[in-house]
Amino acid sequence: MEFRIEVSCVDDDGIEHRHDLLSVYRTEMSMTSLGMTLDEGKALLGGLQGYMVEQQAVSWLARHRSCPHCGRRYVCKGSGHRTVSTVYGQVAVPSPRWRCCPC
Repeated sequence: MEFRIEVSCVDDDGIEHRHDLLSVYRTEMSMTSLGMTLDEGKALLGGLQGYMVEQQAVSWLARHRSCPHCGRRYVCKGSGHRTVSTVYGQVAVPSPRWRCCPC
């Protein structure tokens, strides 16, 4: 038996994005194989945390892509990632280098 666990995220435009978090396989059914193991639970929560943090960062960057004073979009000088420490481990989030407008 296979259990696939996925999460869906609806962005600000109403578009749904689905992401597979974990697949659990069980070949036998017994009292010791019921539910998830501790490692599977940690992997599930770590995957969910990573996905949520990444989506939140992407959403924040999209909302702050323009100058608050004149409304012009910032020019991207390069892109990279930053590591954010969370309760369930470290997550890499996008970290573009924007050139601000002269206003």
